[in-house]
Amino acid sequence: MRLPSLVLRVILLSSLPFGAETALADEALLPGFGRCADAAYMQVFDRRLGASSCDDVGTTTITANGRTTKMRVLKLRGSASRDHEALMTEFHELARSVGAAMEKMGTVSLGNVSVLLTDTPPVVDDEYGHTMTLDAQYGAYSPARKIVERECQIAFFKGARATSPEAFFFALSHELFHCMQYRLWEGQMAAGLRAGRDTGRGLANAGWWWIEGTAHYFAYLSRPGAAEYDPSLLPFDQSSVRTSLYEMMSYDTAVFFAWWGQTRGHSAIPAFIAQMPSRPSPRQEQLEALRRVVTSDEWSEFSRAYLDRNIQLPGGRLIPSNPQQGEPLRISDAGEFPLPTTNYVVERRPIIFAPGRAYNVSFEGRPADARIKWAASAGTGWSDPPATVLACESEAQFREVRSTSSSDTAGVMRVSIPDRDTNCNCVVGEWRMTEPSLLENLRRRAHRSVESHTIVSGRLYLIFNPDATPTSLGTGRYVHENLVYRSQHRPESGTSLVETALKDSSPIFWGTGVGSLMIAFQNPSRRPEGTVNTSTYMRRPHVPNSRGEDGVTLPVTKKEPLLLAVAGVGPLLGGSTYQCSGNNLHIESTGYPDGTHTFDFVRISSPTR
Repeated sequence: MRLPSLVLRVILLSSLPFGAETALADEALLPGFGRCADAAYMQVFDRRLGASSCDDVGTTTITANGRTTKMRVLKLRGSASRDHEALMTEFHELARSVGAAMEKMGTVSLGNVSVLLTDTPPVVDDEYGHTMTLDAQYGAYSPARKIVERECQIAFFKGARATSPEAFFFALSHELFHCMQYRLWEGQMAAGLRAGRDTGRGLANAGWWWIEGTAHYFAYLSRPGAAEYDPSLLPFDQSSVRTSLYEMMSYDTAVFFAWWGQTRGHSAIPAFIAQMPSRPSPRQEQLEALRRVVTSDEWSEFSRAYLDRNIQLPGGRLIPSNPQQGEPLRISDAGEFPLPTTNYVVERRPIIFAPGRAYNVSFEGRPADARIKWAASAGTGWSDPPATVLACESEAQFREVRSTSSSDTAGVMRVSIPDRDTNCNCVVGEWRMTEPSLLENLRRRAHRSVESHTIVSGRLYLIFNPDATPTSLGTGRYVHENLVYRSQHRPESGTSLVETALKDSSPIFWGTGVGSLMIAFQNPSRRPEGTVNTSTYMRRPHVPNSRGEDGVTLPVTKKEPLLLAVAGVGPLLGGSTYQCSGNNLHIESTGYPDGTHTFDFVRISSPTR
């Protein structure tokens, strides 16, 4: 609706390529547009302009969705100007980009538009552009309403500093979407604006959260390369942790609409607006409308995408974002921890469990609309909080996000300390073998004719469940997750390439002693679940045939099942020594003919029961 000085104070007409002072006569103005000589018409742009007039700079057309409309460019008579033709070249390009953006949205349309460029100071300090038809609708300029009902008026004012043409056209795209909002969703606009105006610019009760957020979305869709307005999105990092989405009143709600459009398509934006209240709506009606459109699961999904910083603006750029974390919750003993929240707020904080013990975690009194997700560290996936947290050698850290759509609480988190028989062992968890360690063990275990190894896909994992006790073994799994590697042989070996595919997940028993780790298959035959195949490509030796020609190279594929104990590239079954600290696990196995082999793993996830 209005654009602030925070990012782009105003337009200085002298900084734009305006033309000569010659003006078209009013008679030349297009039908359906207001007349510059009409004082009531000029007051629609700015109530101070009743004694002023304007000059016609030029007209361009916007074509989209089977409809062509006209956009007229005016300048306040007497204001500084330069080359009209150069300016209109820019406006023609804008018209093309706006039309293309409208086509992407699919269901939007635009009526006639007049854009007045003036070196008059802003009506309100810090505002340099606005769409005045919206004010005219609600009686602010009622005498002019009959004159302007067939067009949308946009005014830009002179301020303290100049700005780039690209920033100006981004702002104009934003204002043009307000014209579409007024044309297509008159009831929704009336409801959203009336509530704010009735509270004397107390906009918390209004629909400005979607009015401005969707207009900003359209501006990015029309001008995807423009970044001058990116700072207007940054307040979301602060406001989202304490202010509900429907109570925000500025452009930063475009962060949410960027995600909505990214995950549901550009056409989802008009559909969203159509479901907003269509009558003067107090705060509660705005909230109810939001609930009808955005479910608890969807708000939780958005919250996680926002905290992971993977939301894209139209055009593919990531939103500028640095989400502010809440105060960390530090847990070192049993206790109950209330989980207050506010509907449509992104509540987030780190949760840190002190080292040296295990913790049982449960939740009580959680409302049906509450969602709680944890992530072990930045970059890892979100999931339900674990029932057991092991912080044995080092503290366990999680990111928490909780959200609701109706309730003011997500319940209570209860933390208890399990019996002392529970095994608090650093190895408990899911571990992935590092690629350097994997390649080194392939090299050491390969035939002497192998020149090199390549990992094609997959990884090797060890999973140790937290069910071991000082007197009983724990369970887990030995996993080759679609691990495929290729071994390149020397030509004289007669084998050019060996490709081994390991795909299995075998249950194991495990236990630890002082510095020792024992692993055994639960299946006494030691055969893995799944299949392990080897594909071998052979070639004939280069022996001349009866005509003196060399033999040709032919591929021969050979498949055979292999035992995991033989074909695996991880630690041998049986006893090994180990060292575990935090997210690193080092295992040494001594049962190899050429001596000790070492295996390095990194922690993928903390254990859960």
